[in-house]
Amino acid sequence: MLLLQQGVLYIKSAAYTTQAKLRMVVPKQLVEKVLVGVHDGVAGAHLGGIKSLMKIKARFLRPCTTKEVHSYCNRCLTCAKCKPRAKPRAPLEVVSAINSDLELVDKWFDENGLKRNNSKYQAIVMGKSDATPDFKCENSSIPMTKEFDMLGITIDNKLKFDNHVAKIFRKVSQQIVVPKRMKKMLTFETRRDLYLAFILPRFNYCSETWNFCGKSAADKLERLNERAIRFVFKDKSTSYSELLSALGLSSLKQQRLIKITLSILNAVQNSLAPKSIQDLIVHRKNVSYNLRGDCILSLPNGLNSVRYIGPKLWNSIPNMFRNITNFKSFKRSISQVDLNIPYIDRLRNLASKLSSLTELFRPSGPHQCSADARME
Repeated sequence: MLLLQQGVLYIKSAAYTTQAKLRMVVPKQLVEKVLVGVHDGVAGAHLGGIKSLMKIKARFLRPCTTKEVHSYCNRCLTCAKCKPRAKPRAPLEVVSAINSDLELVDKWFDENGLKRNNSKYQAIVMGKSDATPDFKCENSSIPMTKEFDMLGITIDNKLKFDNHVAKIFRKVSQQIVVPKRMKKMLTFETRRDLYLAFILPRFNYCSETWNFCGKSAADKLERLNERAIRFVFKDKSTSYSELLSALGLSSLKQQRLIKITLSILNAVQNSLAPKSIQDLIVHRKNVSYNLRGDCILSLPNGLNSVRYIGPKLWNSIPNMFRNITNFKSFKRSISQVDLNIPYIDRLRNLASKLSSLTELFRPSGPHQCSADARME
């Protein structure tokens, strides 16, 4: 709702606060003054681009774009002089170090009488950098690439795994089409066995590695899995979750999280995980109080990584499950926990179930009165 107060146009909105708040409508000619006041003013404190943008959105009606705010903050001389900057990287030193290691590899090949296949050499730079370093092997440059296949996993330079998910989608779709043509000849047991033997392993192969793909890619795989399961049951009306329960399975996301949790179990209790996984596990020590039982792991930085999500999943499961040493028993128990739901939400669900049970067994009004009368 637009309001005019003392010649100034405001909009009444509750988009950023719990209560309705007036935000000033700023014309384009005054955008520079808004930026100066919010960033350089007394209350501005020369905040960064994100915080300055949040303050502008809370007080004004979109007077400038995100790019304009970040551009203004980056051009601020006061921020450039006072704020510490990240240490400059030394890409040349990194390239020289890698080239020296490649020389050692060449020397090892020569000493052991082995022959290299230089046509299979590839190099990739992870991250947003557009640098093209010159890696050399046998005095020939190694070609740079943005993605490569390693043990059946397509790894790209941004670790989004979109191409790998697309490859899974393409192969599974082809595997579904062929049995569909013979669905009248196949029994339910045959269709189920085909799904469990050929289709489901496609979804679960090295799923711990590409678990951190985008949400759209993960949803795409879930829809494809639903399509395959509906082919198994020849059912288009029953819900996806009920069909999964009929097969004794859970969602693909849940299966990936269970596999990560099982890897943490092997690293924590059985010492069967590779050393690279064991090195990621750090037990929390010197805790004055602990309400979640024993064997709590520390949470490092890096949200989209196994070293973070693994300990987080381990800490979120009940303490009685963490004390299970048998692998099969632990896997059977952890399958009953919905790892997609945050730990606090699981506690709330448990509390609501307990309260409903309490209400169920609580005596009603007339019975309570008669009991009180008998006591008197």
